[in-house]
Amino acid sequence: MFDWVPFEKHEGSWKDKDVMLLALSTCAFCKRGMEYLNNKDIEYRYVYVDTLSPEQKKQLSSEFKEKFGQRGLYPTLIVDNSDYQLGFIEKAWSRALGLDS
Repeated sequence: MFDWVPFEKHEGSWKDKDVMLLALSTCAFCKRGMEYLNNKDIEYRYVYVDTLSPEQKKQLSSEFKEKFGQRGLYPTLIVDNSDYQLGFIEKAWSRALGLDS
């Protein structure tokens, strides 16, 4: 999924799951979500959707809707290409990543 997207990679020591983040470069909630991942030292790939071309945005939106059955919001955390969280809610992200204890 999203093999064509020009993701940037954030290195981290926690690599238990494949983690992708769809974000906007100007979004405060997106920045908080990235800060959460960084503080947990999680390795993840991210893309600022607002920097993509209109065609790429449309394709990304279409693929997301086809896979998950709804429209994406930002930030969107995708875990192992099967689970996703819309918006940054720390407890939900921890649960999706398997970090809640």
